[in-house]
Amino acid sequence: MSEPRRFWRDFWQLDIPLVVVVAGCAAATIVELGRAEEGVWRAWVYTFEWPLIGLFAIWIWYRYRIRGGIRRARKPKVTDDLGASTPQDPALSRWQEYQRALRENAAPEE
Repeated sequence: MSEPRRFWRDFWQLDIPLVVVVAGCAAATIVELGRAEEGVWRAWVYTFEWPLIGLFAIWIWYRYRIRGGIRRARKPKVTDDLGASTPQDPALSRWQEYQRALRENAAPEE
């Protein structure tokens, strides 16, 4: 993907939503602080909750915009060769033998 297209795509999909969410969280924090000062005890929780939601949005933006997304490590390829290494645990070797016998005696898939 070309850089100008990527810039505009990220702008519309990451930057604009971040600004909207952070502005909404700031407005909600101010509203809840006003309610808390009026004596609504539950509003104190929301007064601290909305900034945390805003920080979470910034963290997500950082992960995708600055670091380039979430990179997942490749999973190691699992082999079916259970006899390649001798396990140290006798219970583990009995379990592996049991599993091998189940696979050999299993009905063929249709």
